[in-house]
Amino acid sequence: DKILSSPNVGVCRRCHEKIEWRKKYRKYKPRTQPGKCNVCMKRNVKAAYHTICRDCAVGDRANASVVANAAIGGGNGGRS
Repeated sequence: DKILSSPNVGVCRRCHEKIEWRKKYRKYKPRTQPGKCNVCMKRNVKAAYHTICRDCAVGDRANASVVANAAIGGGNGGRS
């Protein structure tokens, strides 16, 4: 029940729905250790299913779950 009550902020509507689906059907797995941010490369991503930290998401006004910004990720999924 702790997982169900955890906040789900800093993501777009689609990502919010995906995370809520995981919570609803008990597929959500919280992080056990902080993850690495794809922008600042520091280990301070504490939320599950997020790829950038809260500070970078607020500063760049980006989605914390999926980074589709051309300046950050190239916009083509790593393909040339």
